[in-house]
Amino acid sequence: MTSIIAWCGVDSRGPASIYIAADSRVTQGRHVLSDGTRKTFAAARSAQIFAYCGHVLGPASTLGSVSETLERMTSANDIATAQEQFREAVEAGWSLHAPVPVETVLLHAVRCGGPAIKTTTFGVQIVRIAAGSKVVDHQVLNVPTSQSSYLAILGSGERAVHRSLARWIPVAQGDGRDRTSRAVFSGFCDSIADASDPNTGGAPQLVGLRRTGLSFTFGVVWEGAPYVSGVPEISENEDIEYFDRHLQRVDRHGRLLPGAQRHAQRPIH
Repeated sequence: MTSIIAWCGVDSRGPASIYIAADSRVTQGRHVLSDGTRKTFAAARSAQIFAYCGHVLGPASTLGSVSETLERMTSANDIATAQEQFREAVEAGWSLHAPVPVETVLLHAVRCGGPAIKTTTFGVQIVRIAAGSKVVDHQVLNVPTSQSSYLAILGSGERAVHRSLARWIPVAQGDGRDRTSRAVFSGFCDSIADASDPNTGGAPQLVGLRRTGLSFTFGVVWEGAPYVSGVPEISENEDIEYFDRHLQRVDRHGRLLPGAQRHAQRPIH
């Protein structure tokens, strides 16, 4: 399995960003097959991001084509249509693939409208393909408008992620509304570093949507080295935007960028 999380960043003007993070490990039974498997995707020419957990074979062989299919589709003017297009693309890809023995779960986020803030909307959905099935089911998630919040935590590491998040910002009355983006990502990275879920590991992966621009694949400096989509980044590409495990803006060597905000380095107790 894996660990994936989606959250929404909210400022004084409303929803400002959606992020999806994942680990990079693939296992078979108790054996680690890879700590560098891509699990997050950002569409090249549209404001859509997605990630998966569950059986790796189906997503690994179809999500690349799903992303390409989305690029060829006419851009949707509303969230519901964009989400339906994504499900259609997933179902088309899965129709050519043999059924897999465990459930596959996708997290999908999209932005429509803009560039004016009042016309910008975000949507997030969970898409499920049951074990042995090719039928796509879905659940649309509510996007908060007043406070930053995590939206979904999925995978075998779900409990471990919840425990780590609770160390950063205690949950008030059983909900997750009083969380900042930096606390969510810091807690998620802690859950990977703690290694309490044997099926979760490798470097964190991070993709995101903002009010403007398309979709973003971010670099993460992990254990002193730069990673993109779970694998070491050997290029010196200056267009890659890097974060460290506390969601601080850094260069590929982990050095805080000039003017970047410094965040808390340990949980709030």
